[in-house]
Amino acid sequence: MTETVVPAQEPVPAQEPVETKKVVVVSDNCPHCQEIKEYIKEKGIDVQMINVSTPEGLQFAKDHNIMAVPECVVVEGKDGQHVKVCTKEEFEKLLEDGK
Repeated sequence: MTETVVPAQEPVPAQEPVETKKVVVVSDNCPHCQEIKEYIKEKGIDVQMINVSTPEGLQFAKDHNIMAVPECVVVEGKDGQHVKVCTKEEFEKLLEDGK
């Protein structure tokens, strides 16, 4: 009978929690955006607003291929490069869960 030696495994390092941000992309000229902004303020929902009417907001939208507003996205990771555009249902759930 042959004895098998199994090498000791090194412990797996704990993964850092992924930083997640809820973001709503809006514009000054969009009537639906005004409704969303009022709703978010009224309900006290914790989301970051990015306005495409500013140079930084426009660059964010371009970088993440956001072509319409209002748009809800989830930004993950320290670098903020993992962006998921939400469906209408996910958008509504995000707003409900954002309190």
